Amino acid sequence: MEDVHRDYRQSLQIALVSDAGHMFSDVLTFILSLGAITLAARLPTKQQTYWFRRAEVFAAFLNATLLIAVSAGILWEAYQRVLHPEPVQGVLMGAVAVMGLVANVAVAFLLHGSHNLNVRSAFLHVMGDAVSSVAVIAAAVWIALTGQTIADPLLSGFIAVMIVISAAGILRETLAILLQFTPSSVDVDAVVADMKGVPGVSGVHHLHLWSISSEINVLDAHIYSC
Repeated sequence: MEDVHRDYRQSLQIALVSDAGHMFSDVLTFILSLGAITLAARLPTKQQTYWFRRAEVFAAFLNATLLIAVSAGILWEAYQRVLHPEPVQGVLMGAVAVMGLVANVAVAFLLHGSHNLNVRSAFLHVMGDAVSSVAVIAAAVWIALTGQTIADPLLSGFIAVMIVISAAGILRETLAILLQFTPSSVDVDAVVADMKGVPGVSGVHHLHLWSISSEINVLDAHIYSC
């Protein structure tokens, strides 16, 4: 009986440490997002003519990278749990997950609908937590009914993979902006055709299209007149 209690305490400690690390990543995500929004709200100056709108993109990049790192940690922990199963209290696990789900859904509702990459990355982080809570609840019910603790690492690993796929999309968009790629929503040929259609314009050369943030596109070109 003493060995069982010791194993349970060890398992509970691992769960608490993992949850504390996840909560720390959540707090860091919102600090980064809020800081970027605050910087972006500043007015432009002679030294920062595009002000700090790139801060939002950089924050989204960091948040997406953090999501991938956390997911990698979850995958590793899930792998270890498959190799070395730990005792799990299904009822306690489900109760904590329900509380987490309620909190995450409330925050996700506030962040939903924004086209800003920074806010979207924070929303993705919260939705990842919410989906994780749903999976934990499902795993808790399964464990409580069958006693098969393998449901915990399997569902955790599946969710981690889904989060990585979503975070990779945000990461790709932020890198495209930071590397000054042409915005995917802009048809370069159509832009050139519209410019040439202006009376007096005979040619367009050295055209460059890029984004300052997810909401601001910039064009630079040499225009020749008739």
